[in-house]
Amino acid sequence: MRESAERDGSQSATSPAAARGQESLADVVWAGAERFADAIGLRRRVDGTWVDVTTRDFAAQVLALAKGFVATGVAPGDRVALLSRVRYEWTLVDLAVWAVGAVSVPVPETASAEQVAWLLRDCGARAVVVDDDERRDLVRGVVDRVGDVERVWRVEPGQAQHRDETAPALDELVALGAGVPDAEVRARRLAVGSDDLATVVYTAGTTGRPRGVELTHGALLSQVRALVATYPELFRAGNTMLQQLSQASVFARVVTLACLHTRTTLGHLPDSGDTAADLATFRPTFVAGAPAVFERVLAAARRRGGGALFALAEGVAVRHSEARSTLGGVPLSLAVQRLLASRLLARDLHAVLGGRCVAALAYGAPLDTRLAHLFRGVGIPVYSGYGLTEAGALVTANTEAAFRAGTAGRALPGVEVRVVDGEVQVSGPGLMRGYWRDPGATAEALAGGWLRTGDAGRLDPDGYLRVEGRLRDAIPTADGRALAPSALEEHVRRSPLVSRCLVLGSARPGVAALITVSEEGVAEWAARRNRAVVDVAGDEELRAELRRVVQAANRSVSRAAAITAFAVLARDFTEAAGELAPTGALRREAIAKTRAEDIAGLAAQA
Repeated sequence: MRESAERDGSQSATSPAAARGQESLADVVWAGAERFADAIGLRRRVDGTWVDVTTRDFAAQVLALAKGFVATGVAPGDRVALLSRVRYEWTLVDLAVWAVGAVSVPVPETASAEQVAWLLRDCGARAVVVDDDERRDLVRGVVDRVGDVERVWRVEPGQAQHRDETAPALDELVALGAGVPDAEVRARRLAVGSDDLATVVYTAGTTGRPRGVELTHGALLSQVRALVATYPELFRAGNTMLQQLSQASVFARVVTLACLHTRTTLGHLPDSGDTAADLATFRPTFVAGAPAVFERVLAAARRRGGGALFALAEGVAVRHSEARSTLGGVPLSLAVQRLLASRLLARDLHAVLGGRCVAALAYGAPLDTRLAHLFRGVGIPVYSGYGLTEAGALVTANTEAAFRAGTAGRALPGVEVRVVDGEVQVSGPGLMRGYWRDPGATAEALAGGWLRTGDAGRLDPDGYLRVEGRLRDAIPTADGRALAPSALEEHVRRSPLVSRCLVLGSARPGVAALITVSEEGVAEWAARRNRAVVDVAGDEELRAELRRVVQAANRSVSRAAAITAFAVLARDFTEAAGELAPTGALRREAIAKTRAEDIAGLAAQA
């Protein structure tokens, strides 16, 4: 029998993305416990306080859960679904499932009862782990429509009326496994190879019914190694990282595994919307989040600093980063200005980020070009990239050595990217094995070792990828061309007044747009005018300001592709309404239904 020390997940000397034949994602837990038993691998939030967890203690907790799964009959290959907000226990359960050779299936925490029922039925889950009574009751309400589910386990202690034999909490699961020998879990873990299925991750469903993506242990391991090789200065022992991305996202799980592999101390905390307070309690070396997180960080810093000097400092930081990218160096006068500006801007940004943050990873949606330059110019670069579930999370990324704002960066180690007939295509060890129980769709997406992403894009001569949205979202314009809406949407979103922008086709020449406003941005705009905005959709002065924003964005496209009509919506798009994917991406088809009245009203605009 192979020893776990032989399966430590270390990088290949020849290719950081390579995965050996007999290794699994759970190996890192035992390798860390054996070699660095007293290292602080994670911090767990308990009653508002961060508690250190050593690699030895973490391994013991994973083992105890894995023994519970064995005792309750979870077999290799069985699907175990996870429905929970971001928390420490998610990672525990994920690794325990892998340790017994089972397959984990994340369920977005914002999924409706109908979505949960469909997903559990589609993947054939035998068991479900939820975090609290609310989600336990949700699953309990649909379980009669899901024939394979046998057990539901809850992380948090439930209310007295819910304590019954059908829903033991995780501590009861641990108790059930007390009599299972440790060797049983070890044997199961060592029987898992890199070609075995690790997880079925459902796509966001931005273009229709979600599809289950089959990812193997080897595919995810290759992603972990590529991520560590790309950001060695971030993923290393002694650094700390706060995980706020939804763990239903495969990227969030790859980041988590990268931390475990490098002994980067990891914390989990749901994105509460109060970014400053959350980051101040953990004080991370770096963070991973959706672009909206960094927009809120900047908004919080503006509230701290504010005023004309702060706005001037922002401009200096942007110009400093732009000069580094376009000129290869910074003029002395600009370097002096940046030093002065950083005293104000960097102080407030660092304070919001906890005081120790040196960089960040942005994922899930395009990062605004100006925002990328601003953070980099002040010395806290936010590295964005491009990825999709079918490719194991991440495909390209910006780094300090290869940074180009407005692009998704260059391909990760071991990954190849090409553009064929305007479509981005990907090859590499992180590709999916296929779509769950859908050989037809698999054959269509995978051909000759290349994944057809369905995304429109282009590569510049230096290998930087620009993603221009979904091919199917392209809008025909009056001059017979096709407009990729994402670039125009980004131009509109650069305004502090705008939260989101959705560009859509129009029956008339030009295109139309739905715009939602940023509450913080509107509040600051109104305060400078000594007035209040009660009705954002009906405020004429605000609408006039947004018209100027749209006109500025229109200068980036041809006249035929310009926005000629727009609606200001009274409320933002939400996940709860099905309008946003967990990553923050817009679900265009869903929005066409939920905002049908607003869209119909655009036709009346001259």
